[in-house]
Amino acid sequence: MMKHLKLNLDYIAGFVDGEGCVSLPRDPRKGPRFILTNTDKELLEDIRSFFGGPGRISEKKGLNGQGNPRGKRCYQWICWKRPRRRRNDNDKIELGLRR
Repeated sequence: MMKHLKLNLDYIAGFVDGEGCVSLPRDPRKGPRFILTNTDKELLEDIRSFFGGPGRISEKKGLNGQGNPRGKRCYQWICWKRPRRRRNDNDKIELGLRR
């Protein structure tokens, strides 16, 4: 990997600004999601490795399930955190985040 220029936080911040999405669900039982979409799967793998490899990279399907109508394959890196319930000393339930 790393055929791309050496990745740094400035490059990744610009890339996320143009290609990224953060979604916060209304349902508090679901955690936030972070999505990066691009046609260069290797670049997404490099960025994912930069952060230690969480989440998954998969091919993005179009609304009709056929993929990108222009013929280019498109990939998404999806990272999410699901709430974890745990009890504290006062027997109250806290929400924590896990990978």
